[in-house]
Amino acid sequence: MDVLPLNFKVLQLSGLWYEENESFGFARKVYQLIGIATVYYLTFVLIAKVVLEKSNIDDITESLFLAMKYSTLCFKIFYFLFHRNNFYNVSSPEVLYFTICFNAITALYAIVIHTSLDAMSVGLFIVITGQLELNAHRIKKLSHGDVLGIKDCVIHNVLIRELTKKVESFVTGVVIPFFLFAMASICSGIFQASKYDIFSFDFTWIYVFVLNNLQHVFIYCWFGNQLMLTSQEISNAIYESNWILMNPRERKFLLISMISNKQGQSISRHGLCALNLNTFL
Repeated sequence: MDVLPLNFKVLQLSGLWYEENESFGFARKVYQLIGIATVYYLTFVLIAKVVLEKSNIDDITESLFLAMKYSTLCFKIFYFLFHRNNFYNVSSPEVLYFTICFNAITALYAIVIHTSLDAMSVGLFIVITGQLELNAHRIKKLSHGDVLGIKDCVIHNVLIRELTKKVESFVTGVVIPFFLFAMASICSGIFQASKYDIFSFDFTWIYVFVLNNLQHVFIYCWFGNQLMLTSQEISNAIYESNWILMNPRERKFLLISMISNKQGQSISRHGLCALNLNTFL
């Protein structure tokens, strides 16, 4: 029994396949888009449920099983549509020019958002670093009897740590996947560069591509490292204050700040992939 006609008939009813010069072409494409969007939306919901579900291991297992199945289906649909002949024909000048303009606008839109999000992460690092420097300067000016000033410095330090945790939860969710993709890109780029002559155009292009990825990683690691070093300066600021003339109660407040900043405040994911120069190296 020949199953291919039946397969293509099912795909045709699903909207994934259509014959050339078929009537109702526009309606067929809309039907195809709705069907694909429904499958991808359901897959996204299942993946989100796996990520957000934390209470019931049975629900997580069931959602993970379904998410894997639907994720595989999404890849199959994409692969099938991408490899079918005449799926997207740019032989027409109108279609070609529209594609070029659309891709240019999309690239510009993506660049603006990508740059803004990266700059926002770095800006948050700079804000935290500035607050740490301000607190260190206030600590150096402390003197005996200034209990309110000492408490304010301790509270300021606690608020900075809370802000760092919030920024950490936001940044690491984006940076760690980026690190993985960057490492894969750098490794593949070096492997490809080994195939070309060092003075060739291909080698130069790959070299620039690898440097671009390294620079992107370096920006995160540099500002994360500055935050860690600045937080460690809190202990030095306490030593430079007039702590010798303070009473035991006042010294106790300063000791709390010293202990909390002994290791420095670093941006990491549960201690893994910390944003510092060691990670970059």
